[in-house]
Amino acid sequence: MAGRNEIDDRALLVEGRLHDPFRLLGRHPAPPDRVVVRAFLPGVAEAWIVEAGEPMERVGSDGFFEWTGAGDSLPRRYRIRSVSDKDESVRFDPYAFPAQLAAPELASFG
Repeated sequence: MAGRNEIDDRALLVEGRLHDPFRLLGRHPAPPDRVVVRAFLPGVAEAWIVEAGEPMERVGSDGFFEWTGAGDSLPRRYRIRSVSDKDESVRFDPYAFPAQLAAPELASFG
């Protein structure tokens, strides 16, 4: 079940106002020894974690999907297969890759 902050973050992301989408999307630890993967895939009917061979569960109606599984069953860089009315694709999750700029660089840029 989603916590209040996660629900708030989802609403901000949909509105394009979430300043740190890595906080919500991608792979995150889930006790005990599990991981949760969250993806925002608007317009997608179904999604799967390719390496796990398992479907992601739709969360709400805004295009969010979530998968929870054993932490050691998923590589750090995983792919998501998505199916919509018009398209089927397999792509690496961009949130499986760390940010390329450090906090001081981001501060200088801002």
